Amino acid sequence: MRMTDTRPDTGDPVPQEGTPFRRIRLDDDLWERLEVAAKRQDPDSNRSAVLRRLARWYVGDIDELPQRPVPEKDAAIRERQAERDAARRKRDAG
Repeated sequence: MRMTDTRPDTGDPVPQEGTPFRRIRLDDDLWERLEVAAKRQDPDSNRSAVLRRLARWYVGDIDELPQRPVPEKDAAIRERQAERDAARRKRDAG
């Protein structure tokens, strides 16, 4: 049976074939923010992938920590600055 990334009825992550389902206790707010942050860092990722990578780093299977996404407030500031810079370049070029 081929498993998908999320359950269609609940939207909960479904483990890849052969990977046992594990439970983890996190506050609802933290659980949701983890999903948002995972998607902000990589739209094709999810919180399960981030947690697996953190676990692999923690036990020493990999040496590089997963890259943290830019905090949402910083991302918004950078986006506005990029828009202002683009408008300034357009104005200076014209």
